[in-house]
Amino acid sequence: MLSTQKKTSHPKLVVIAVQLEKIKTDKPHDLLRGYRLAKIRAKHIENASKAELHSFITDNIATGSTLYRDDWSGYSNIDEAGYTSKVVKMSEAEDDQEKLPHVHLAISLIDRWILGTYQGSIDEFHLQAYLEEFTFRFNRKTSHNRGWLFYRLVQGAMSTAPHKYEDIVTSVK
Repeated sequence: MLSTQKKTSHPKLVVIAVQLEKIKTDKPHDLLRGYRLAKIRAKHIENASKAELHSFITDNIATGSTLYRDDWSGYSNIDEAGYTSKVVKMSEAEDDQEKLPHVHLAISLIDRWILGTYQGSIDEFHLQAYLEEFTFRFNRKTSHNRGWLFYRLVQGAMSTAPHKYEDIVTSVK
């Protein structure tokens, strides 16, 4: 499932992909329709152009996957890259169950995390780092061995060359 989200008086555009996992449910009218959020990916993007969205999809979603997405024109022709699309026309959706509820749940979780952890004050310069932190934590929420979380973090840090803060800041600006 894919969505782009623009919020606040200083809009920041974020594209979000949600991997779903089937669960057993006895609720026939469950809003999440028998699926749960398994993993997510989020990226701050400059614009919702075809190039940006296609790049995000090919970098984060396995070829052959089915994409439940809205009817934004930036997603056009993504099926030619080896995906199957099921388009949800937001303007024609009769109720919230038809409006990509899993993506909106992920957006809500990110919003609440930013409000709770950073009091809603985030710098666009660091937005991608915040999104990566949330994604890292969220995708490991059901880890059976929480000790591996720290191990993976250290492993990632050790597998990259060291950088001075000044070099990082000047190269991004």
